Amino acid sequence: MLLSFSVSGFGSIQQPIEMSLEPFYRQRISGTKYEKNYIQNGHDRVAKSVIIFGNNASGKTNLLLALNFSVNLIVGDILFNPQRKTRGRTLADIVKTYLNRFSEVMTFELEVADEKDAYKYAISLRPSGVLEESLTKNDRVIYEYAEDKLHFPGSGEIEEIYSVPSSIPLLHKLNDFIPDMATKFRGLIGEIEVDIPGAFNTDGKWSDLAVSRFGKQLIEQHQEQALAVLQTIDPTISEIAFQPISDADGEERYTPSYHRKRNGEDHIFPFAAESQGVKKITGLLVSLLGVLDDKRTFVVDEFDSSISTRSLLQIYRSLVHSDLNSQGQLIVTSHDLTLLDMDVFAASQVYVIYKTEKL
Repeated sequence: MLLSFSVSGFGSIQQPIEMSLEPFYRQRISGTKYEKNYIQNGHDRVAKSVIIFGNNASGKTNLLLALNFSVNLIVGDILFNPQRKTRGRTLADIVKTYLNRFSEVMTFELEVADEKDAYKYAISLRPSGVLEESLTKNDRVIYEYAEDKLHFPGSGEIEEIYSVPSSIPLLHKLNDFIPDMATKFRGLIGEIEVDIPGAFNTDGKWSDLAVSRFGKQLIEQHQEQALAVLQTIDPTISEIAFQPISDADGEERYTPSYHRKRNGEDHIFPFAAESQGVKKITGLLVSLLGVLDDKRTFVVDEFDSSISTRSLLQIYRSLVHSDLNSQGQLIVTSHDLTLLDMDVFAASQVYVIYKTEKL
């Protein structure tokens, strides 16, 4: 799960923006109406949800883009995945693309944890390469890199080899020396899924949806919760079903359809005929239910587009803040300020982003 994230020097973000998913200092959670909004992780509590408000062009999307960038940098997708659009580009090229025009360095810091261990990772990048980088586990330094010098406790030989300028994160170079730790850390980071505009069609031209076999099984397993959310948008939906469709790659895929009762008869409607709200919720369902089953952190931009306030509240009450969710998290941006009046979120779960001349 994600404990905190901070960024500076990325996109429109010049000055540091910090987001913590832990309660404020001395904020009481136990015994309050917000108790189910938090995960009990050892002696600490971590928010199951965070909602980020802000005007258009205030930097909300860039915050999520920065989180997505840092996740992909850590797991190696930016550098090593041959199917990414960044294939053939160096990290220097990518940093130049996203570097804030008034900054010389972009900096990221993430803290993630499971029931046993907490990891904190920080990296500062400039077009010429890595400026600083560090990884700690349970407050114990695994390695630190600064001014072209590596501090790697317990191995002076490794320190000597890698105390040179580096064009890629040291995390990937040191993988063979800390294989179990690196694999677990990247696994925790890989549980963060970021959806930004472009993942869903919001122009009304979305005519079909292909769901994997796993996604189909997940929705069927949580049919009651899925229907409860869909029915806040369209109460006439009585069942969601799936039909197999052909896939160019030969993979098993399914398209959803919706059952409605009329005069005692069952009528089936295809996905393409549904409203934009039903389409968006269905497209999000696999990831939302993954928060419950896979204990993932799901991050989505403009979560409230095409979704009513009533539907948003149902998602939080029946899924995110429910007893069904033991470890998952939902982080969203929203324009729906009425949620602030619904007493759904504790104060530490709400962030407001606004632009200044330095952002």
